[in-house]
Amino acid sequence: MQRAIATLLFAALTVTLFARSVSAQAKPADVGGAWDMLQEGRNGPLHQTLTIQQTETALQGSIKGPNDEIPITGTISGNKISFSLKFKGRGGEEIHEYEGTVTADAMSGTMKVNDRSIEWSAKRQAH
Repeated sequence: MQRAIATLLFAALTVTLFARSVSAQAKPADVGGAWDMLQEGRNGPLHQTLTIQQTETALQGSIKGPNDEIPITGTISGNKISFSLKFKGRGGEEIHEYEGTVTADAMSGTMKVNDRSIEWSAKRQAH
C-alpha cells in the first residue's frame, strides 16, 4: 500500500513539474512598446522606429522610417519574434519578413525580401 502511494505521489510530482516547465517555456517575451531599429538600407544604415502592441502572442504595430509609416503584424513565441509588412515599392508590392530573437530590452535577426537577407537589430526605447 505504501509503495502504491509513493508511486502515485511521484507521478503527481512529475506531472506538476512538467506542467510548470511547459508553462514557463510557453510564456511569450514582452515586446510591447517602442523600439529604435537599425538595418542596412540602400544608401547605408537605416534608422527606424518599431512600435508594437502585444496581445499574448499576437503582434500589431508599425515601422516608421524617414519617409512613411507601414503597419506590421506578427507573433511572438517564447523569445522568438516574427513579423511582416507589405508596401508598394518601386517594382510593385513588396513583402518584408522579419525573424529574430528577443533578449530583455534588445532584439535582432534577419529580414528577408525577395532573394535578399538583411540583418536588423532593435533596442527598447526608455519609457
